[in-house]
Amino acid sequence: MRKFLLLGLGAFAFFSSACNDDVSSATSDVVMDSSSSVAPVPVEESNSSESSNSDAPNPVTESSSAKSSSSSVERSSSSVKSSSSGKNVYSRFLWDGTTDFVGRVETGSPEETSGYWFNYSDDYEGGSSRFTFPSDVEPDIYDNFFGPLVEAYGGIKASVTLDEGYDYPYVGLGFNVWSENQEGVDVSEWGGLCISYQSTIPFFIELGVEDEAILTEYVKYRASVSASNLITYVDFSWAKFKSSEFVGSVTEDVLKKVAAIKLRFEGAAGTTGDFLIQKIGSLGECYTYVLD
Repeated sequence: MRKFLLLGLGAFAFFSSACNDDVSSATSDVVMDSSSSVAPVPVEESNSSESSNSDAPNPVTESSSAKSSSSSVERSSSSVKSSSSGKNVYSRFLWDGTTDFVGRVETGSPEETSGYWFNYSDDYEGGSSRFTFPSDVEPDIYDNFFGPLVEAYGGIKASVTLDEGYDYPYVGLGFNVWSENQEGVDVSEWGGLCISYQSTIPFFIELGVEDEAILTEYVKYRASVSASNLITYVDFSWAKFKSSEFVGSVTEDVLKKVAAIKLRFEGAAGTTGDFLIQKIGSLGECYTYVLD
């Protein structure tokens, strides 16, 4: 009886040892397979980022995802201009009033306040110059006036009255390139600006710059736009943007600090006129589908 008991115990010990070896071997195989299947996962653009701006390429920013995805950078490099400040805008852009219903220029800035049209006048200097917009247009529920205006008229339509109260009467329109805080960005790759318009009086396309008191000492760099009774398309290279105070074209230092693009009407008190701004964009972009 003892003999059989000893033989049984020995067989049980041998069987347990073999099972342990199999479990150890299986565990080792699982760990090996797991480690060999781990590989760097490429960073891809998420669906949310694609749906947020499907009509235009997203500007490349100094984000970790942009740095880790070389394919994303390559896709965007043809349409994005990088600046030393880390603020990047499209290397080309076009605002088309015949298709825009928001009243906003898409510059490539991710800031929510970028690109919205605004108007200004000499009332800060005691003047009384003003725009008169069509009376049949009202601001929308968000107090946005230019959206309904461009939807109704295929662009920005208004009358100009330059009036007394300031020695140099003016009114103007504009949009901020980066944000309402008017930070300057590098727009040199635009090559210049184009415009499609109709106006009974001449005006200027003007570059608003960051820290103009220091950078330009309030000297304005602008291009002169002639009056035209028909819708007209004109290109203005940067070389055509001249100083308002002395002979000379806009410099690279100024182009790297552009905060706003402005359309300025100025002249003697009593001057009046009407205009329609249909398109504005980077050099060469406005000629497509200009209306007769």
